[in-house]
Amino acid sequence: MSRSSLDNFLYSAIIQIVSAVVPFFNARVQGLDVLYRSGWGRMATENADVQKKAFANRALIMMGLSMAYWFMMTDSDEYKKLSKEERDNYWIIPAVSINDKPFRFPIPFELGVVFKVLPERVLEAMFGNDTGKDLRESIFRNMTNTLQFNPIPQAFIPIVENVTNHSFFTGENIVGRGMEDLAPQFQYTQSTSQFAKDIGATFGSSPIKIENLIRGYTGTMGTYALQMLDAVYRTQGDDVRASMRLEQMPVIKRFFSGDSGTISAYYDLKQEVNTVVRTLNLLEKSGDIDAYMDYMKENGSLYNMRGYINTIDKNMKQVREARKYINDTKGLSPDEKREQLDSLHDIEISLTENIKQLRKEYR
Repeated sequence: MSRSSLDNFLYSAIIQIVSAVVPFFNARVQGLDVLYRSGWGRMATENADVQKKAFANRALIMMGLSMAYWFMMTDSDEYKKLSKEERDNYWIIPAVSINDKPFRFPIPFELGVVFKVLPERVLEAMFGNDTGKDLRESIFRNMTNTLQFNPIPQAFIPIVENVTNHSFFTGENIVGRGMEDLAPQFQYTQSTSQFAKDIGATFGSSPIKIENLIRGYTGTMGTYALQMLDAVYRTQGDDVRASMRLEQMPVIKRFFSGDSGTISAYYDLKQEVNTVVRTLNLLEKSGDIDAYMDYMKENGSLYNMRGYINTIDKNMKQVREARKYINDTKGLSPDEKREQLDSLHDIEISLTENIKQLRKEYR
């Protein structure tokens, strides 16, 4: 066997192995290949130039529609409350909503990133509240999560997600920003199952991450089984839990967007400010005055926001404590708990509603 034949054989074997262990690898390769061949006229049987022109015309139409979509949506409250991951991964239709949560549907992978995400992010950076850092992060996130492939075999993805606290599917944290500093067994929300909380309390593990493992290894059926088990727990004397709104119901919730984008933006800004404060403190202790002055000159605006961030952080902590108190209170009905929890969530949104604009101004 010649060297070239051996190389081709090894390459083919590697591709087959990767296709078997990496989810959607073959579909993603084919999608990128079709996009490339269509754009360069490689699929044409007679006139490649005609195909390239047709591709370019349709691409311009899609980008124009995406830009029009952004100009129509950018000032709407629904769009402002979206997280950056939701903006990138979905189109939203505010005219169809439940409890002010607009209907959403996912964008196509390759075409959506090129002709929907990139135009929107550029416009948001130029005319909206995104910073240059936001634009770079969005491009990197979509290039790595959408246009490329996750080389981690599916058998290990839930474990890797828990270790890194990052969901490869949503692009968001497994454990929310407000709970990262809590002891693992107390990392749960009002929607976390009692089963996961009991397991977490027994082994000192995060109930949210336990549920992520269950979803990762059992899929939708495992999630439904967990909900049924949780319903049985509720009949055995456990505390009454807040009722679920329609858009929070299983399956239905996949089609309706959230409204926590400003809260996520606050935690991003808080992390940036804390990084600047810690760095300046270190440089001050080291006595490197030149480095201190240079860093302060570059990041002084963020440093000056530390008092504002600390004030919001105290208020957010009070909201989290009130939420835990409501969830643990036995004398409230499910609907009363839901009403009070929704009010606390509205307070969080009100506290952080100007964060994106401030971050744009000071970054």
